[in-house]
Amino acid sequence: MNEPNDATCDDADARTGAETCAAIGCVDGTPVDCDDGHDCTSDSCSAADGSCASVLSAGCLIDDACVDEDAVSPQDDCLVCSPDLASDAWSSAIGQ
Repeated sequence: MNEPNDATCDDADARTGAETCAAIGCVDGTPVDCDDGHDCTSDSCSAADGSCASVLSAGCLIDDACVDEDAVSPQDDCLVCSPDLASDAWSSAIGQ
């Protein structure tokens, strides 16, 4: 009986997971899930190594929450989301 050779099923795309060889032929792997759950980011996955990247596409990402640009902090009226100054923290509204 021949042993399955998983290497023959590898599609060389880390995003699609590890393919395996079975009696029925090649079986797809489990795809990498790079969705970070934030609407304000654009998420991608590297075909080379399956690593994920998230890039802020609008506003700020503060305390793991998307915040609209120029939104005022609920804790301090003197702080706003100003991605040009800091996209991951509240910025001073004074002088803006």
